[in-house]
Amino acid sequence: NAVSALLFILKKQKPAVVAFIAAWVFDLLLFIVNWAILQKPPFANMYHVLAVLPLFLPPLWFYEKKTAPDVDWMSPVYPGLALIPLLGCVFMRNSASAWSSPVLNSPFFVPHVMSYSISYAMCGIAFILGIVYFIDKKRGDRYFKAAREMIRLSIPFMTLGLSLGAIWA
Repeated sequence: NAVSALLFILKKQKPAVVAFIAAWVFDLLLFIVNWAILQKPPFANMYHVLAVLPLFLPPLWFYEKKTAPDVDWMSPVYPGLALIPLLGCVFMRNSASAWSSPVLNSPFFVPHVMSYSISYAMCGIAFILGIVYFIDKKRGDRYFKAAREMIRLSIPFMTLGLSLGAIWA
């Protein structure tokens, strides 16, 4: 992801996309291995949740590229943001054990965590765009509009996560 973000900044679009997709495939394999070890979706602890968050960023980036005409300037934000939770994983212990609390054996658990993860990824993008908005005042409007759109898109996922969590509780 660091390589991808750097390549996007250097305007090397094709190698950046390849690196971003390669990082996504690696993270997907990590998710699959954790699922195989646990024999259930790997969401029982913060290590697993942090490892899952970057999985949502490339699809969000492709969505942005399809729906907005001029978003190449936003491209470094996505792999850059993916680095943050993965760096958190590096400093955490992976307690990939098969044991989990019985309360996690609910049909509402996985969609609750997934919807919150998607909304957190979108809010993370909006956060980074907000920081850039305050740094780059010349082109601030486009950063502000992109951050606002990302927050607008995250609200249904956050609402779904909250609702599923309430039903689960």
